[in-house]
Amino acid sequence: MRFFRWVPLWLAGIALAVIGATFPLWRNVLRISSSDRPPVAPVSMAQCRDCHFQITRDYMAAAHWNTLFRGNAPKVLARFADQKTRIDPPGQEFAFHVHEGNLWIKTDAYPAPLPVDWVFGSGHHGQTSVSVSPPSAGPTVVLEHHVTLFADRAGLGLTLGHIGKIGEGMAAVGNELPPDPAFNCFKCHTTSVSRESGQIDFTRIQPGIDCARCHAQAAKHAAAAERGEFDTEHWSKLTPRASVHRCGECHRREENFSTRDLRPENLELVRFASVSLIQTACFIGQERLKAIPGANSRLDCMTCHDPHRQSETDPAFYNRKCLECHAPEQPGLHPCRKEAPTSNCIACHLPKVEVEPGIRFSDHWIRVHPATVP
Repeated sequence: MRFFRWVPLWLAGIALAVIGATFPLWRNVLRISSSDRPPVAPVSMAQCRDCHFQITRDYMAAAHWNTLFRGNAPKVLARFADQKTRIDPPGQEFAFHVHEGNLWIKTDAYPAPLPVDWVFGSGHHGQTSVSVSPPSAGPTVVLEHHVTLFADRAGLGLTLGHIGKIGEGMAAVGNELPPDPAFNCFKCHTTSVSRESGQIDFTRIQPGIDCARCHAQAAKHAAAAERGEFDTEHWSKLTPRASVHRCGECHRREENFSTRDLRPENLELVRFASVSLIQTACFIGQERLKAIPGANSRLDCMTCHDPHRQSETDPAFYNRKCLECHAPEQPGLHPCRKEAPTSNCIACHLPKVEVEPGIRFSDHWIRVHPATVP
């Protein structure tokens, strides 16, 4: 095990003896590609903006574009500066401060502050900071800090999956991620990242998800547009399952879990909507509805979520989406027998579920949720 540039040599020996096991929050991280060298996106968002100005302008405020920041980014400094909290147990204080234009994290259980190198997340749910080791001969070491800045809490809280995992030495600051899962974290939060002999190349990293990351035929489309031709790949031409699986490259697929884990009671799946959605009667039933003339049976992630914009938060928006299929005039589907069409479908069928204290996500199993039954 190697230690970070900020660890004095006399502390390294102590830390080696006391670092405990890390929580395997990464165990279901998708192996996106067997290659450590994904190609640099051939088409930039600036090129896309020439024809798709409104879409790209909206996208720059959306979560996918803002999913990774350096530790000196102005947004990071503004949000994290002077944030602090105490985690009980073990009664340990964590605090962030800005020093020489970079964010640092300090805990009273470790003698020295550590620099924050990267912050994961757009802030829509939360943002988690990490520290990484400097370039060396071995794999890049990533330390996921024990505290996250949550939107719902309007402050710091324990990082998801870290309950009971605060150790001693370096493990008092965060959990060390194994090389492959750590690299996959960066793969899902960047357009392009590569590594050599396990060492991540941060000099060429492209933070955030650019257009070409999701639009595989972006280069072909751009070349065709220059010739006045526009009949290239459209996401809507994918089958619903292929569409959800493409989102699942980062948001997870059912194949990343064992069969016994694919059940509504598994709270871990609440975070991975693409996994639970594909198991539901609504999703499976759309194959049957294809044979019914006039039936609106398309259901995938983009039925409700425009990936180019921030997700809607008004339940009325999603209620209207439900009624596009579950309405009296819709052939092949029965309207709700319990409530009027004007009722709040989402409150019953996709309620927010607490996966850990203070951390809530919408449950995408689309069923009568047990918590809503009197």
